[in-house]
Amino acid sequence: MRVLTRPGRLLLLSMHPCFYAARVARTPAGDASFSVDAYFGTRTVEQRFNVAGTLSPAPSIQTFHSLETHVAMITSAGFTLTTLREPHPTPEQFCENPWWTENFTRPLFLLLECGLPGG
Repeated sequence: MRVLTRPGRLLLLSMHPCFYAARVARTPAGDASFSVDAYFGTRTVEQRFNVAGTLSPAPSIQTFHSLETHVAMITSAGFTLTTLREPHPTPEQFCENPWWTENFTRPLFLLLECGLPGG
């Protein structure tokens, strides 16, 4: 059963597989510390998030794959990759709020727009 009809569009937003590591794997400077071997393999990060002083009731479990694997999964399912974006704060946001400079030191998110060709 197909949920998406042709032509269709699929948006995938995830943590960036190249740069994201669990908080416990980061150095005091906030750098991710996983090896290139771990990048080309499959990594699973399980952690709770603290939002405005409230800890998530259940952990977030995320499985990371390389960009190459992401694209292969998308295209093998019949989709085409139409857009790749790395959402980030604007220059104005960096200037207006020091939180961004302290917490957004590398790309954290990956947004893929995919198409289901045909009709």
